[in-house]
Amino acid sequence: MAGEEIVGTVQFVPEKEDRDLADGKSTAYLQALEVCPKHRQQGIGARLIKVVESKALKQGFEHLSVSVEPDNQAVLNLYQKIGLINSSALHTHGKEENTLAPLLLHLLQKRGHQN
Repeated sequence: MAGEEIVGTVQFVPEKEDRDLADGKSTAYLQALEVCPKHRQQGIGARLIKVVESKALKQGFEHLSVSVEPDNQAVLNLYQKIGLINSSALHTHGKEENTLAPLLLHLLQKRGHQN
């Protein structure tokens, strides 16, 4: 399509080898959320998350998990801004700063969706 460009991507992963991230039953994985720098702060990330959320709901999932670097404040701010998490919902599963911290987003319940 002439004149169009990809400005963001996200992947919905229903099942992973690491069952804590996606067990194929109640928890799916939101992976590779990325928005081009020049297109950030326009709601694109939030819309991409809603697409994954909708797909998860349609497939009967109750939770989404993500892995976020502890210092990735922009993504953490996005999740907080759109109501997916609050500061008490952040759990780091590693003590070192550079470890990836899995977050379990109870977003499908917090947003008032019914299965």
